Amino acid sequence: MSRQPGEDNYNNSFLIGFLVGGGIAAVTAFLLTCGKGKQNKRLLEKTAQALPEMAGDFLATMQDNASRLQQHAKSKWQKTMRRLQLAVAAAIEASQNAEKHQ
Repeated sequence: MSRQPGEDNYNNSFLIGFLVGGGIAAVTAFLLTCGKGKQNKRLLEKTAQALPEMAGDFLATMQDNASRLQQHAKSKWQKTMRRLQLAVAAAIEASQNAEKHQ
């Protein structure tokens, strides 16, 4: 089954919302917990360590989506150009045939 053009936008929006929501939830949970300072510090350290990997995954996903969008646009452009070439060739042929019959 082929992807619809808006599907990638939906996936990107969902991923961005998921990451932002997760970040907000982590900060909120951290602020609302009554844990000791050391526990909170460890939680922050683990979160900070995970952020580069999450950012890398996010970047890779965005690059993959951009690549797919570029390929889709290129394919559509090539099909459009081919139809235009055929239409121009048909118009030239019709014009030449009309000149011969006059």
